[in-house]
Amino acid sequence: MQNNAEIYPDIADREWQQEGLLKIRDEWIKSEEVDFFTMACPGAGKTRFAISAIKLAFDVKAFDLVVVVAPRETLRTQWAAEAGKYGIALMHYSSDDLRESIIEGLQGITGIVTTYQQLCNTYEVFEHWCESLRVMLVSDEIHHCANEKKWGESLEIGFRNARLRLSLSGTPFRSDEGRIPFLMEPLSNGGYRLRKYDAEYSYGRACNERVCRVMTFPRINARIQFEDDHGVWTHRLDEPLLEDKERNRVYRAALNPDACEFSRVLLEKAWEKTTEIREKEQPDAALLVIARDQGHAKRLQELLHVVTGKKAELVISDEPKSQSRIARFKSGKAPAIISVQMFAEGVDAPRIRVIAFLTAVKTEMWFRQIVGRAVRMQDHVAGDQWAYMFIPKIPAFEEMARRIEEEISYEIKAKLPPTDPDDPSGFGGGGQPPLLIVHGSDDEGLAGFIAMGHVVEEQMHELAMEMVDSDPVLKRFTPEYVAAVLRFAASNPQFRTRFEDYYASKEEQDNGQPY
Repeated sequence: MQNNAEIYPDIADREWQQEGLLKIRDEWIKSEEVDFFTMACPGAGKTRFAISAIKLAFDVKAFDLVVVVAPRETLRTQWAAEAGKYGIALMHYSSDDLRESIIEGLQGITGIVTTYQQLCNTYEVFEHWCESLRVMLVSDEIHHCANEKKWGESLEIGFRNARLRLSLSGTPFRSDEGRIPFLMEPLSNGGYRLRKYDAEYSYGRACNERVCRVMTFPRINARIQFEDDHGVWTHRLDEPLLEDKERNRVYRAALNPDACEFSRVLLEKAWEKTTEIREKEQPDAALLVIARDQGHAKRLQELLHVVTGKKAELVISDEPKSQSRIARFKSGKAPAIISVQMFAEGVDAPRIRVIAFLTAVKTEMWFRQIVGRAVRMQDHVAGDQWAYMFIPKIPAFEEMARRIEEEISYEIKAKLPPTDPDDPSGFGGGGQPPLLIVHGSDDEGLAGFIAMGHVVEEQMHELAMEMVDSDPVLKRFTPEYVAAVLRFAASNPQFRTRFEDYYASKEEQDNGQPY
């Protein structure tokens, strides 16, 4: 550590944190600048860095009230607990109590911790405090505000008059054209770009300094063969000339455990690596399986039981015991856990060494968030602690993996794990990947695709896309989900009647075109 480690060394014990704190102490707080943008990879210690920044600002009386905003309730709880260890009391109020505080005031309160969702309902409270007090805002994982428009709008309204705004992100990638509040610079063509980081800790540097594990990406390829009324046709997952619609259909078929053996093949490979690590390096090493939705997660749990002989833990948001299951998994020795979104961010379970990526989500932000679940180094584990994320060999995933690998190789000094150029698919022996037959109805021809395990006609998919684009209620869903609902409605008269009644009022808005 450099000679500047005197800035809260009991909290910020890493060099990048000290570099950033120096800027905060000597440049940011003393200036009229409002925003400070920190990009640090998962496992870098963003929370402790932010706590140190809060203490710095508090010691020089740069704010009257600090407000921390987190993406989820679990992270809000973690923030309150971690900050409390270092003497910062972050209070959590209900929305009604926050509104009441405008009248009664905040007596003896240094900080508040809330969520972006609660902020949507109470932004006027924070707008009031920013007008009457010097407020310091800490926005944790602020990139979420680009994807959740209401979150971003509420943050901008509530804190546009804040004295200090510290923004934190580990994956500042947008999956749409949304703007990240306070951090976008206008371009001459009318667009925006993300401003430069004020403090940065890249994944490559973290690997080089043995703060993070090196992630490797075994690509699992397959030839998917369909047999239907149109004949027999075969496509590889990595086939470069496929149109997006056709590639998506092939991939959805591969993901369906009831129609194709691909999920089993990938799970077997991931489990083999997990078993190897548990036997040779780390007895409590674990496998994380990422599924596409809750139904898919339950089906993969059954499939993994067949593959391993062990029943993996399942955590999905609809089940009330999911948080306790995660806590038990983190401190236990269970070899595998299956989830959809609950492991995307903020879950610190460093014994995860292997990930099986079996989801249809193709955004870089999501991809990197999942990578972050397995990269935290453990001091008590010897060796290089390589981590492995088994991914389907489709171009979108390969490109994301390649960018991460380049980021590592640019900075890392350690030797990367060897790869077999004759066997990029990871199956052994090189040559063609295995041929997997899709089992399904004769309707699974070129005119349809698989959504949620069902065949959906192309016309129905196009209708679903139009509905998602035009209806704010449906924008939260993917066209595939809406198409599956449409298919269900078409075969269930009672549901169809209710569905048509809901959209009857929209016909005039859409030039008389009924849904």
